[in-house]
Amino acid sequence: MERALAALAGSGLDSTRFTVLAEVGDARGRLDRSMTSVLAVPPGGIGMVLDDLDAGGSVAWVADPSAAPGGASTADAEPVAEPVAEPVAEPMSDWSFGTVADLRAEPPIDADRQAGWLIVEAEVPGEASDAEVTAAIEELLAGGTSPSRAAKEVARRFGVPKRRVYELALRAER
Repeated sequence: MERALAALAGSGLDSTRFTVLAEVGDARGRLDRSMTSVLAVPPGGIGMVLDDLDAGGSVAWVADPSAAPGGASTADAEPVAEPVAEPVAEPMSDWSFGTVADLRAEPPIDADRQAGWLIVEAEVPGEASDAEVTAAIEELLAGGTSPSRAAKEVARRFGVPKRRVYELALRAER
């Protein structure tokens, strides 16, 4: 987990809300695009992950030299002999920044032989117009939802302040 957090911090991408996926699998089906995702990528796996993602959006890739093949950290490996001092993990290096399309076009040099972390920044929803918000409120109100519940749901759906939505809900109710 520490390596994932270091990758997130080093990426400079939004870390307000994030999730860490240790097993990539079907990235598109598992990512919550409302938050930044930190994906553990095995050696040679970046192409598959990038193919699963939409072309837009900011991403960062960093090779993780302490990750052994198969995703285990070398710090977790059984020591061969008694260590004299606690091993220090190598710093992450070889950063690549851009969009998914950028990394598809020019994959990171080390990604085919090195495990690493792919950080996918959260999508920022565009500001919804009053007309869009009001239409969504009216639809919920027509279905019997209370104004406060409708405001809460629409605010979450559109990513706009609840107070603005509630004022529009009260106008729509009149």
